[in-house]
Amino acid sequence: MADTGARLWAIEDALADEADHELGAVHEVETAHGDDAHEDEASVAAEAALTVAEADAAVGDAEEVGEPCQWCGEALPDRPGMSYCPHCGGDVRLVPCPACGEALERLWRFCVACGTEVAAS
Repeated sequence: MADTGARLWAIEDALADEADHELGAVHEVETAHGDDAHEDEASVAAEAALTVAEADAAVGDAEEVGEPCQWCGEALPDRPGMSYCPHCGGDVRLVPCPACGEALERLWRFCVACGTEVAAS
């Protein structure tokens, strides 16, 4: 029994030493290549940002711009059946009351919140 316990302790010690050795090797590699790794990460991030900017420009060129959103003022893409502003999430099927800003349906003649007469659009 004592012999088995001693073997278990020896195995545990060997495993612990091996784990410490592996962690030390990883740390040495990170330390040796630390500056290079940061430079690589920075160049990859810069390249990705450039790619995103190019993609945004291409999408902006391809998509016609319609009227401005009545909620946030950003230009809406000219797409049939669009219900919500892609910038603020506002319902573009509604219009704000000119007096209080309440969301009104386009065919309503009066604001349901303040009673102001509005022109049906």
